[in-house]
Amino acid sequence: MCNQKKKKDFIKDVRVFTLALLFMIFSAGFFNKAVASNVTAKINSFFPVTQDGKITFLFTTGSKLYFTAEIDIETDSPVKILGLTKATGVNQFTGRTLMKTRVETITESGTYTLTSKRGAKIKSSSSSGVAEITLTLIIRGGGGQKHTKTTHISINSTKDAGLITMNELEDELASKDYYTPDGWIYETPPPYLTYNDISDPPEKFLIEVMEWGNFEDGHIQDSFHISRAAFFEDESLLYKLVPDITTPIITYCDGFGQEQQFAEKASELGYQDVRYYGGGRTEWKNYNYLVIETESLKKLVDQSADVYIVDTWIHKNDADDARGMIPGATALDLDLYYSSGQLVDNGSALLTACPDLNKQIIFYCGDWVCGRSQSGCLAGLELGYKNVYRYQGGIVEWVDVFGYSTVPTPPKE
Repeated sequence: MCNQKKKKDFIKDVRVFTLALLFMIFSAGFFNKAVASNVTAKINSFFPVTQDGKITFLFTTGSKLYFTAEIDIETDSPVKILGLTKATGVNQFTGRTLMKTRVETITESGTYTLTSKRGAKIKSSSSSGVAEITLTLIIRGGGGQKHTKTTHISINSTKDAGLITMNELEDELASKDYYTPDGWIYETPPPYLTYNDISDPPEKFLIEVMEWGNFEDGHIQDSFHISRAAFFEDESLLYKLVPDITTPIITYCDGFGQEQQFAEKASELGYQDVRYYGGGRTEWKNYNYLVIETESLKKLVDQSADVYIVDTWIHKNDADDARGMIPGATALDLDLYYSSGQLVDNGSALLTACPDLNKQIIFYCGDWVCGRSQSGCLAGLELGYKNVYRYQGGIVEWVDVFGYSTVPTPPKE
């Protein structure tokens, strides 16, 4: 009896010792939080996908969803990463953990892709609606860092695209929810921008859906570009630019119906707040200004086109003149005809310089953060000019792209 007790105690001690040893080994490996002395991580993108890897945000009950994520890792020694994805505030899936990657060992800095190893089945009893999904990236060997990114999916839920009028769009743009302080400069045709390309993404997106050349020639202030044709060929272009399906979107073209087709397609893909501006550029230009891009302005300059280009900066001394001007432009200080939101002397300085109200008139200033070019456009509209454009990049972008400018041209004060 005594020997049996000793034998049981010995077996128990061996088990405890073995478990303790295994725990020490495991802790020294995977749970070691001090392997790398310098680790940073960033989740670039996080998308729900089908089993064959196609990005989508719209799922039906009973279907399975998977996830893919692109991450940037900077490390000076090996680390291990784990991605866990959970549904927040909903109980619509077969398990709380929706995506669990295998432990991936990262030996050097770079961009890596995580994919879910198994799909999460949406319960047949799930109600329609939007589910919020959060990815948590755990870094083992980097001090236990955790990084999160959130996206949404639509379950049996689509909303029809709505029509927006010009006055409603004007009110929307006045809210500044579409405005990005740094702006976004298009210097080359697509490939298209992604959300990560934008230094300060807006809360809402205005998207022109015509071809690239049309966008360059003139687009509504603060709008992005994805052509309808490209979107219908590759739906992921919209997902990559607007990765959150709850983000409001307004589409427009030139009044030919492409904006409605684009909006309806976006709604079918699960986006919850999509509207389209039916009047398009044609109507907008009758009452507002358009923004011209660098390449289109360059063509007008090279062709000596019948346009009037206005440099709104103050050219009063050699230091002001040293930065130069766009060839063919006229130096016409904004303060001579528009100040504090009001016309000066009924705008006579501008009307005298450019008496033809039907001529295309383009205002520019120093760079993206300079508001004098926009004020010039507002003055032109108030005075009755019919083709008012803003070159928002200004002389800084012009010189950056083409490497040259010219000396200021009168009139000067």
